[in-house]
Amino acid sequence: MTDLEPGAWVRTQAGEVGQIVTITKMSAFVKVEGEPAPENVRLFLLSELTRVDPPHEPKGPSGQQ
Repeated sequence: MTDLEPGAWVRTQAGEVGQIVTITKMSAFVKVEGEPAPENVRLFLLSELTRVDPPHEPKGPSGQQ
């Protein structure tokens, strides 16, 4: 049916990007980027999701020791 699986990065029909946490039947719980916890995990129908490449954030010297 689809190539969606836990850990896959997806885009919702509204344009939000997130990572699938778990899949149950025809739905997926997605951790949406840029939203505060606990509201960042939301339920979507699999048919509403499109697989995308993971976002790339540049890693700089900040946070590294």
